[in-house]
Amino acid sequence: VGLWSPCSNTCGPGNQTRAVTCSGRSCSAAMPVESQACYGTESCTWLLGNWSTCNTTCGSGTVTRDVSCSSGSDADCSGVRPHA
Repeated sequence: VGLWSPCSNTCGPGNQTRAVTCSGRSCSAAMPVESQACYGTESCTWLLGNWSTCNTTCGSGTVTRDVSCSSGSDADCSGVRPHA
């Protein structure tokens, strides 16, 4: 049985495989699995939307933007979540 390959996706769900071979009597036993699901997070990044226009035309107001992780789950992105 070989080592597992790296996950096919570095941000989100993927698959990893390994070589499985048998010889002689061991071939009659159940074969180990050759692939399995995996979940990569090493290349997940924060996606930042454009700032909105100010919600007021005079005085103090507020601007907002969408902020999300590229995987769809904020827990997968490292570092502090940017301000929205």
